[in-house]
Amino acid sequence: APTGPVRVCVLKFRNLSGDTSLTPLEWALSEAVVTDVGAQPGMRLIERGQLDLPLEEQDFTQGARVDPETRARLGRIVGAEVVVLGSFQQAGDMLRIAARFVHVETGEVLDTARVEGPASNSFAVQDALTAEVRALLPRLPERLRP
Repeated sequence: APTGPVRVCVLKFRNLSGDTSLTPLEWALSEAVVTDVGAQPGMRLIERGQLDLPLEEQDFTQGARVDPETRARLGRIVGAEVVVLGSFQQAGDMLRIAARFVHVETGEVLDTARVEGPASNSFAVQDALTAEVRALLPRLPERLRP
């Protein structure tokens, strides 16, 4: 079983609403989670920006069911044990953001975070997400390596 810091890769968040004015949130939300993961003791961030994985990223972020071989390959390529898959959508003035922490080898969802709030105050909703992420990160190592 792996030891040492949990190796985490955060992918770009997926815009489920189809509203292109929300496209900047795809990276903004990802970066917010990256900052939290990077600051957490016992975590090692695998920088997504240094990788060129268009095929694998598309498989993961499109919400498709990814076969175990593809997940394992992604894990080997990036050296990650956990991948963070996020999405967001807006309906009226409500913004909902969700993130899943997925074990690369098994596809098991280890933990989730979900927040919603007024889209007119997207920073507050983003802050709520990062607060949830910070709360769940300490549990991740024992869920990953029981």
